[in-house]
Amino acid sequence: MPSNSPYGATYFNHPAGRLSNGRLIIDFIGFTADKNEILKACCASNAPYNVDVKKPCGTAGTMVCSDPSKQINWDGVHFTEAAYRMIAKGLVEGPFANPSLETPPFKIA
Repeated sequence: MPSNSPYGATYFNHPAGRLSNGRLIIDFIGFTADKNEILKACCASNAPYNVDVKKPCGTAGTMVCSDPSKQINWDGVHFTEAAYRMIAKGLVEGPFANPSLETPPFKIA
C-alpha cells in the first residue's frame, strides 16, 4: 500500500507515526471508540477521566463502574480484564501473532 506517512505506516489512511503497520488493538480501540468514555477509569474517583493519584482505587471516596467489561481502563494505570482478553485474543487467535497461529491450541473465552 503506497503511503506518504513518515514511516510508511498508516491506520485507515492516517499516519501511525511509528515503525509498524499501526494496526494494534489499542489503536483500533482509540480510533473507533467514544474517546470521552473509553478513556475513563472504571475504579476511581470523580476527577477528570476518573483518575486522582491522591485517591487510588479502593480507598474511601472511590467507586467502581457498573460494568467493567465495557471499559478498557481499570484504575488509570492498568487495563480491565476485558481489555486484556481482547489483547490476548489478538495475540493467540490472530491477527497479531507473527508467525500467525493458524490453529491455536486453545480458544480464549
